[in-house]
Amino acid sequence: MNSYIGVIEFDKPLCCQKEVSGKHFNTRIAGTNVLIIFPSIPDNYNPDTYNIKNGDLVVPRDLFKGQVSWGMVHSWPEGLFSVNRALCSFLAEDECVDAIYSEFRRWKEKINYLHLIETGNYIHPQQKHSAILRGGGFYDGLQLFQVTDSKTLHHMINPHSETIQVHFFQSGEAYSIDKATNLFSNAGNSKEIALAYELLITAYQAMERHDFRSAVILGGSAVEKAILNRIAKEFSCTEAYEAEREKHRMLGGKFRWLSELNINIPITNYKTSIVDVRNAATHDGIRPDLSTTRTCLENCKKLIEIYQPEVLEQ
Repeated sequence: MNSYIGVIEFDKPLCCQKEVSGKHFNTRIAGTNVLIIFPSIPDNYNPDTYNIKNGDLVVPRDLFKGQVSWGMVHSWPEGLFSVNRALCSFLAEDECVDAIYSEFRRWKEKINYLHLIETGNYIHPQQKHSAILRGGGFYDGLQLFQVTDSKTLHHMINPHSETIQVHFFQSGEAYSIDKATNLFSNAGNSKEIALAYELLITAYQAMERHDFRSAVILGGSAVEKAILNRIAKEFSCTEAYEAEREKHRMLGGKFRWLSELNINIPITNYKTSIVDVRNAATHDGIRPDLSTTRTCLENCKKLIEIYQPEVLEQ
């Protein structure tokens, strides 16, 4: 049994509260217990003496000094910070290392998905842009913003493109110790992410590359899965459930099934914003515009989060 240490790079920086600084979190990769060690804000932190370009955070014994940017402090003395990389440590036999390397990509993808779901930002990390320094948004070349108060920015250029939403992240949005513990525990869980959420993230990925037809088709499939998850809880007999499911095969039929069971549908315009849009794309090949696609996916997301609050498969 040998001791291993490594560096994990996250595709999207994890925004954290001060209490997470330097804490350890348990996960499992390829059946091996792995300790994730978060970098910390130095005890003597002074924003005037740290090089933002190289990162403000440190790790135990200052390992890899000058070689790794661990993350940066965004506000002081509040101590909100973001983590680009973390240390990992584990004990394993030599032959287990290959399995960990093989499984790591899937583990990391699961972290990414859980992070997107937790933050409510379903844009897939493969579609990332360059991050605005000290901000919580992105730029796609040149983007000019006017600051109107401490939290609001207004887009001032290229009125023909979609406005990119940018904000400074707040304490409530950042990971607490409990949230970070849950993140790595779920990533190490053998259960997969619920298919409704996987499909929704893929739908947002399609929207980001302007494949709007695929986006609404995937969004419709995602909400179907969530609806079935909710309806199944009303049946104690599998045979009765399957018989009724056969009568409600289409997406519109599943919404009708919800009504028949007196299950609340919180989206009043679900027919025009989800069902009609998805059916037009699926059956008639109609390509919706960006605004229609975004509305469809946002409504799908609201329903999925209500009808399938469990992020992992049950």
